[in-house]
Amino acid sequence: RDMTSSGSASAAAQKSVRSGRFNQLLSRPSVDLAELRELLWSGAPEDDPCLRADSWQMLLGYMPPVRERQAQGLAKKRGEYLELKRRHYRFEDEEQPAGQLSGAATASGASSSSSATAGPGGDGARAR
Repeated sequence: RDMTSSGSASAAAQKSVRSGRFNQLLSRPSVDLAELRELLWSGAPEDDPCLRADSWQMLLGYMPPVRERQAQGLAKKRGEYLELKRRHYRFEDEEQPAGQLSGAATASGASSSSSATAGPGGDGARAR
């Protein structure tokens, strides 16, 4: 008799029930953050990465829990990020004043390679 097949079927049923609870909670017009926190306490479902991402974004205050405000809230956060990136990073295609090194000097005195100057997300940005 094969116990692993019945065990995996039971685990799959638990996952789908768990995912269903998350889907039900996240599909409400306004998500109850206390209920979401309690549901997440034992982990987010692994079978749907979007459930995990949306849940954590709400709990961390990145995504508003009110559905009708989510698109506007996410657009605002993304705009804030782009503004911070613009203010604090200089990109490779920007001109630099004469005499300024393009990268931090290494121990041997040579300037660093462009791959070592990638900023957050590897986008070629460098801290000012």
